[in-house]
Amino acid sequence: LSKNAARERALLLSAAGAGRMSPGHVDEAWQFIDEAMVIAERLSDPVVLGLALAGKSYGHRMCCEFEAAQATAEEALPLLSQGALWDRADVLFSLSYSLYYLGRLSACDARLPELQATAARAGHHGAQWVHDLIHNAIALARSGDIRAYRGRAMATLAEPRARYFPRSFVGLASLYLGD
Repeated sequence: LSKNAARERALLLSAAGAGRMSPGHVDEAWQFIDEAMVIAERLSDPVVLGLALAGKSYGHRMCCEFEAAQATAEEALPLLSQGALWDRADVLFSLSYSLYYLGRLSACDARLPELQATAARAGHHGAQWVHDLIHNAIALARSGDIRAYRGRAMATLAEPRARYFPRSFVGLASLYLGD
């Protein structure tokens, strides 16, 4: 893209940064995200800023910087239109995940219905799966009922999404139960 295509450049850099965010490419990913943020902050386009912040929140979450991920997601969410369902589901996923890992279970509970509804409307199966995962984890944290947790995890074994996760959860719960 030419330097004159600032809006498109910011959006692509943000997406590239989020897509590149992995243990071997963290520095490169942050360079993309940081450049996207500089451009987005210069533009007076809330959509671009919202999407750049969404990418930044994702980066913070992937680096286990949950306070920053929460704050950035909360900043991004009001900038995204109500009709941008997929983008909103991504940001709500990041926000809910961060709240859970920060131990802010009540705040997470308050966001989960919006995550579920938005993800369902968007057809965002990954965000729907994360909703269910967090919901199950919070139920375990509150009740301590490992059998119920394992039962809910076992119910997801037949689903085609990231099968190693539910297998790990079932295995760990079985280990704790002495099975």
